[in-house]
Amino acid sequence: MTNLEYLEKMKKVEESWLDDTVIKNISGNNPNLNSEDTDYRKTKALEIIAEEKIKANDNLCLIITTLENIETAIRQRGL
Repeated sequence: MTNLEYLEKMKKVEESWLDDTVIKNISGNNPNLNSEDTDYRKTKALEIIAEEKIKANDNLCLIITTLENIETAIRQRGL
């Protein structure tokens, strides 16, 4: 399973079981967070990191493709 597939599944599960109370506890500075809430926060942090890595990888692929296109254009002109 790729990161993107995992994130999509997590978002579906997240929507189905979270309610306003859990979201308020997680987003606030509540010192009485239970282990489920802290586990959720850790999972959300990993989710954000994975999304950023996917974006960075997409950008890197775009840059590589652009550089390859530039190289091809230069070679075709004989420069």
